[in-house]
Amino acid sequence: VMASDGARGILDDPELEHLSGRGFSLRPVANFVLFCIFIVAFTVDSVAYWDSNHGGFARYLERRCEEGPTKLSTVNSAKLFYTFLNTTISDFLYLQHYNSSGLGVPDVGVLPVDDKNFIVGAVRVRMMKVLPNTGCEMGAVYRDLYRYCYPAWGAGLEDRATFGNPDAFVHTVDDEGSSYSGELDRYGPNGFMQYLTTNRTRTGEIVWTMERQGYVTVATRAIFLDFTVWSRDIATYGVVRILFELGPSGTWTNTLRVLPVDSFSIQPTIDTMPVGRALTFALLLAFVLFYAAEELSEFCVAKVEYFRDGWNLLDWVNLILLFVSLMHRALAIAQAGGARFGLRELADPGFYQDAFTLAESVHFVRTLNAFNSVLLWVKVVKYARFLPFVKLFALTIKTAWQAFVSFAFIFIFLFVGFSVSFTVSFGNRLPQLASFGKTLIFLSRSFLGDTDTSVIYESHNLLGGSLLLMFIVGIVLILFNIGRGMFVNSFSEAIGGAEYAKMVNEGADTRRRISAGFWSTFNHWYVQLRMDRKFRQLVPGLYARVMYRRKIARERNTARLQLRRDREDLLATLERVEDEVKEKPRPVATTGAVVRAVAAVEKKEDHEEVDLGPLTFKVNGGKGFGNSTRRGQLAIGSGAAPDTSRSWSPRRKPIGKKGKVTVDLFLDATRTVANNLLVMMEKVSHEVCQEMKEAYTVVSGINDVVEVLNRRAKDLEVQQSQMLVS
Repeated sequence: VMASDGARGILDDPELEHLSGRGFSLRPVANFVLFCIFIVAFTVDSVAYWDSNHGGFARYLERRCEEGPTKLSTVNSAKLFYTFLNTTISDFLYLQHYNSSGLGVPDVGVLPVDDKNFIVGAVRVRMMKVLPNTGCEMGAVYRDLYRYCYPAWGAGLEDRATFGNPDAFVHTVDDEGSSYSGELDRYGPNGFMQYLTTNRTRTGEIVWTMERQGYVTVATRAIFLDFTVWSRDIATYGVVRILFELGPSGTWTNTLRVLPVDSFSIQPTIDTMPVGRALTFALLLAFVLFYAAEELSEFCVAKVEYFRDGWNLLDWVNLILLFVSLMHRALAIAQAGGARFGLRELADPGFYQDAFTLAESVHFVRTLNAFNSVLLWVKVVKYARFLPFVKLFALTIKTAWQAFVSFAFIFIFLFVGFSVSFTVSFGNRLPQLASFGKTLIFLSRSFLGDTDTSVIYESHNLLGGSLLLMFIVGIVLILFNIGRGMFVNSFSEAIGGAEYAKMVNEGADTRRRISAGFWSTFNHWYVQLRMDRKFRQLVPGLYARVMYRRKIARERNTARLQLRRDREDLLATLERVEDEVKEKPRPVATTGAVVRAVAAVEKKEDHEEVDLGPLTFKVNGGKGFGNSTRRGQLAIGSGAAPDTSRSWSPRRKPIGKKGKVTVDLFLDATRTVANNLLVMMEKVSHEVCQEMKEAYTVVSGINDVVEVLNRRAKDLEVQQSQMLVS
């Protein structure tokens, strides 16, 4: 099988044959391509897990719960809590002028929020309270005035006793639920539960009973409102949880959380299963097993040396997170499949199934993927080491990691100290600094300019201003600039080191080898498969246009080469003429003007100007200068008046013996010498410029080295002075 001209030209290139020969391996490129496939599959799977409609659906539910007749943020007492249930939640649950037949919804099992969204099952109200006189102290002075005290929420302090008349509220254990962390504490899945159904009258009676029987008391520490909304058009569940936390000091902390989840995560069936997600899940699992086996094999070979490479540790962190994410997703799907969510809710309007645990599992997977995506994209540096700038980045980190670790420790110590200081000073005045964790977040946001620090100054002018000044000067101005200087210094040392020069040379050689190997492989398969014939059979019109363009390109290339050869022949001819002029004796012209010109050149000294006389165009037989000028008649002479009887005509043949040089040949030789001088001057100027650039580069390198040596000498001098003092 014969290859095309382009393919045969590439295959016959001796440089490519040398580079693609023994010692070259495509393994780094194959690993890089394989990792790119893996990271693209992971990215597609992570992005597909979230739809832009999910965010809009969640914001819509949040607005309906927060901006009702009784706003969620205004609930700060038991009375307002019952008002919130009777107004905002009631309006959310029960549409005014609702016509089930017009919406195409059955009369039981679902409550329409609007014409597109429906509540599946009942709304669960769950209350948790603490035991009296346990874990709290009233003090000796007030012990006789008050019989009971109620502590903050904690482990072992939950009150499970039935209360109400007659036994209206019973403590219920939820085996399928999970613990939940609020703003104040972490709460279990159990409590005193009430259910609001599709019957509005029955719901009103339940709320009235709760208010009359004292459902919310001074012992109450948390109230949960849980329900699930189904969006018909986007096939998504919105799992809603409203939490009211009642502190022992009388404060109410209200939070709302909406977790949108697609139907496959809660109802994993063949009908709801996306084919692309199933394929990417299987592909990711295969990649995880493949890379885990590769790391294990590398560990078996390298033993202890394996853990000295930081990339290996990053690989294991990445693989563990991926494996946990995949297994957590599989368990969530299995749990949702066993629960058969939605079937019982349609049959029983008063039934509630906790979907928040499933929704949290799905969002936990998204959180792991969000963190893991950073690690995966950083690992591109590991597989793209043949790129020069990637190697420079790795070399910079290798040079500066010890300095960066020291800087990180200093920053952490100072940052923790300032966080404790702000918490102790303003925790009782400002809610954003109420705890150590909130203070850490507040100060971290200040680095991005996302906080209003004026509230600290307004709270206490002297103390707040002093702490803010020390924080800005100590961390923002001094410490951050030190870290930036450390990075710049490490970067300059990495560039100036011998390892970087060796790395650049190896990278250039690797890129040539990769390019050669790629084209050799491509041409091999091109020849084997005869792609040109198949291309001609499938699309003959396009093939004809491509061949025509190639023909035009070949003709242009041929013309360009021919022009280059003609130019080279012309230059060779001019050089030959110049050599002939140098070898032949001085010409003796028989024309009077030429004789006078040559005599004038011989008589003049080097520093004098040669007078060749006026150059005029004259008509034969004309009298004087400038009369009846005509192109083609040239007279050369001294300043005297010309002899018209002996005027020279260009039509006459030059007078002289064989072997003499005419005026035209003399002018051609002069032009040739001038052109050669110009070419030589251009070459000399180019060489001078190159030498100047190289000298500038060397001087710059010497300057950097001198600066580094000067800096180290000063540091050594300071250390010696300190040693002498000590």
